[in-house]
Amino acid sequence: DKKGGGVYPNGPWRPPSGVQRGSVQFNTRCAGDPWRLYATSTSNATVEDICGGYGTKDLIPSRPVLPISYQDAAPLLSRL
Repeated sequence: DKKGGGVYPNGPWRPPSGVQRGSVQFNTRCAGDPWRLYATSTSNATVEDICGGYGTKDLIPSRPVLPISYQDAAPLLSRL
């Protein structure tokens, strides 16, 4: 395949019906769960302290996101 391999298990790509699982948060700003409790009984740390000034609202997209497969996306995109 010209794009660098086939679909798994013969290559690195997902099949047409495959969907990415994982996070849609802004991990480049601060990795980890933005809702976790940073402050413990022995620390007064806040999300901003741990994440270089970014608050929870800065780490989660403000628009709803629903990853879909390219098999599901193709009919939608063909109508644009």
